Amino acid sequence: MNIETPAIRINLGAGHDIQQSFTNLDILPLPGIDVVHNLNNYPWPFEDQSASEIRAIDVIEHMPNFTHDDRPGVIAFVEECWRILEPGGLLFIQTPGVNAAFAWTDPTHVRTFTRDSFDFFDPTTDFGKATGFYSYCTFKVDTIELENGNLQARMVKLLDNLPEGMYYYIGDGDGYHGASGLEILKAAAEGKDD
Repeated sequence: MNIETPAIRINLGAGHDIQQSFTNLDILPLPGIDVVHNLNNYPWPFEDQSASEIRAIDVIEHMPNFTHDDRPGVIAFVEECWRILEPGGLLFIQTPGVNAAFAWTDPTHVRTFTRDSFDFFDPTTDFGKATGFYSYCTFKVDTIELENGNLQARMVKLLDNLPEGMYYYIGDGDGYHGASGLEILKAAAEGKDD
């Protein structure tokens, strides 16, 4: 008998915003934190396809421009979430948009985003069609701008929707190598390395 472990829900950068039905992760061992981990250190301590939801409230704007292995920081962040999410899983991101008054007030903010920034991960959008090679991971993206200028992106993990012939680039220690997006996604789903 094969008993499946239920998918977890992860609250990244939880700080003092502890969510009861989530695994709360933060860089500091604050009260209520379940996992202490620096999100700049990849991979994060979660299994592939182990989460049904990842919540990142006021986190992604703090990620560095580049990772320790020279990958774009936001791309690495979203790809790591994609790795951990099960197919159909939800990545919920809230972040200051360019119109948010607080966007550049916090000295630890590295960047802001526009309503279209996450469209690069959605192969059905103009940005996703034109620059889908930025990442092998794909989502169906819906982003709204709140009255205070913050953005909320709801990103649902896709797996088998990439058009043939599109190429996505993955990084490794030796640099970037091109491979068909479908090949990469199928290998990832089967647990194989490229």
